[in-house]
Amino acid sequence: MERWKKLASRDIVRDQFVHLRADRCEVSPGHVIEPYYVLEQPEYVHVFALDEHERVLLIRQYRYAADVFGFELPGGCADRDEDLLAAAQRELLEETGCVAENWRHVVAPCANSARQNNRVHCFVANRTRVVQPQKLDPTETISFEFVPIPQMLELVRRGEMSQSMHIALIYLALEHLNRLALVTPPESLL
Repeated sequence: MERWKKLASRDIVRDQFVHLRADRCEVSPGHVIEPYYVLEQPEYVHVFALDEHERVLLIRQYRYAADVFGFELPGGCADRDEDLLAAAQRELLEETGCVAENWRHVVAPCANSARQNNRVHCFVANRTRVVQPQKLDPTETISFEFVPIPQMLELVRRGEMSQSMHIALIYLALEHLNRLALVTPPESLL
């Protein structure tokens, strides 16, 4: 396999909310795809935050594009050139009024490697607690609560988590914390 060659690129939309470009790509000698659309996005930061009782902090908000109210992990976009840990801490504080004592960067999978150029950085934060009121943007209405891990997993199973990225981060964070029971497949599957 070889990387595609970008032969040309033009902006379709470039404003404060959306950066969409159309590229002309040579995917193999003599084979060109045009246009190939790429959505440029800032790095995402999300926090799997646990309180002193080992409950997970979840937010709930309305998502217009999918027309759903759903549970999510706190987080958002890092500002240009912002340290990713600082961005995660800022988002946690703004959305929930919470701080945490211990932070670890766990994983950074691509948001959607087929169309987007960014990653989703997951931080695990421990000893999370509320220290101030939320500082929401005028366009945000966010509620939050600390939820026991089994109840959070039930929300996932019932489809009440609205972001597939967050579901993946939840399981990766639980694996990092050694909170997932590993299932050994029957020998017939090995």
